[in-house]
Amino acid sequence: MSARMSSAITLDREGAWRCDGVPITHPRVTALFDRSIERRPEGGYLLHIGEERCPIAVEDAPVQVRSLKLEGERLMLALSSGEEPLSLATLRLRGDTLYCTTARGLTARFSRQAQGALAPLLEEPTPGHFALGVGGTLFPISSTPNDEQ
Repeated sequence: MSARMSSAITLDREGAWRCDGVPITHPRVTALFDRSIERRPEGGYLLHIGEERCPIAVEDAPVQVRSLKLEGERLMLALSSGEEPLSLATLRLRGDTLYCTTARGLTARFSRQAQGALAPLLEEPTPGHFALGVGGTLFPISSTPNDEQ
């Protein structure tokens, strides 16, 4: 998996991996790839596995929020790369999709299922502005233009 290889590894909007357009479906391979994404200093992303590094094309966000659960006053995210608490300050809306930033500083895109699980906690304190109500506190959700991450 050296950067010298010519194969194109991509991660689509829904978090599916492909190599030269062919789906990568083996669960252990996809789990390894999900955990091995890093941001490149010059921009973009790469897979970093052991000593090997390989640039990848990411269609939207490098991490997927697959599901979530409320533990007391803390929201725990089941990410494609593992589990961690949601940093409420990083929650943002782009178009009709929610995103957040992971502990590793990567953008995570909420799946439809995960976004639907948040619906009971969403409030619209003023028209067109949304907030997440957790533990009696409202956390504003910022909006970003569709072309920003």
